[in-house]
Amino acid sequence: MKSLKSKAFSLASSLMLTFAIGSVAEAATFRPGDPPVPTSLQEYIDLAETGTLPDPLDPNKLVLWSGGGERFTFLERAQDNGGQFSIFDVLVPTFNGPPLHFHTRENEWFYVVEGNVFLQVADELIAGEPGTLVYGPATIIHSFKNKASDPARMLLYYEPVPEDDPNSVGNIERFFIEVGQEVVDPINPPAVDIPRLLSVAPDFGLTFPKTFGFEASEFTGDEVTIRRSGIPDASSSVVLGLSNGLDIPLTFEIGEVFKTVTLPSEVGNQTLDLILKDPSPGSLVGLIDQKAVRTANVPESSFPIGLLAFGMLGAGLISRGIKTHSEKNVNSSKLCAQKS
Repeated sequence: MKSLKSKAFSLASSLMLTFAIGSVAEAATFRPGDPPVPTSLQEYIDLAETGTLPDPLDPNKLVLWSGGGERFTFLERAQDNGGQFSIFDVLVPTFNGPPLHFHTRENEWFYVVEGNVFLQVADELIAGEPGTLVYGPATIIHSFKNKASDPARMLLYYEPVPEDDPNSVGNIERFFIEVGQEVVDPINPPAVDIPRLLSVAPDFGLTFPKTFGFEASEFTGDEVTIRRSGIPDASSSVVLGLSNGLDIPLTFEIGEVFKTVTLPSEVGNQTLDLILKDPSPGSLVGLIDQKAVRTANVPESSFPIGLLAFGMLGAGLISRGIKTHSEKNVNSSKLCAQKS
């Protein structure tokens, strides 16, 4: 069965997450109780595997930049299949992806077509590669992010929750239309309007909890920036942990989304692993953006020394080359003399 070539994953754990530092799952597999892959989704997966998916920029398709910075092509809409599903071809630009959130009106499937993306479903972190298929049930928190230097491509498949009201049919499409922006540049996303995304989401059964994450995966100086997702209508706290054993408690006040921290002088010039931990009640730490690295700076004073050393090395190699060349000429002259 072709669907067995794909990898699938689902979770039925509580929304109350316990974030433990562990290894990233590199292969997601079917588990007892998981639903079978929908036939309609498998048909699109087959097209992806043979490289015959429809053109994502087909002028006959609706194409929008989402409120989170991804380009959504409406491959098939609920109105086209009796309200059974909606499926999108999604371009995920580099270092892009939605904050942690969950749906109450849809189950969701994620399929990686091209590139590499990290996915979080409940308290599991998955390193997705082409062919990875992940299942995210309604009410279970999830997210994905492209942390690579090249864009990624995914299929997102939504099926309405049967027990929900009739508004669930086509609900996700209406949400993307509401927050979406016209595609002028098909590669580079427009500025992301996060406040609008957060304000509109509840009307469509989406919730974005308060979630902490690093703004970048690597920092080169003494300043580290942390981002809080979700509506900042209350204060919340998190701990910035350094691999040298130092913990720095941080509090985000009402309305505060970004916080830039200057590391203490005693940290000095060293490479450190950084981690976010111990969020306050009602807040979460996103596993995708939980860790970062602070790299050591090369002292400016070392530059002239390094340049001098490089120059001396170069001079030595040149000198050696001249000497070797001279030796060859001498040997050649001796050989000619012997022959004559």
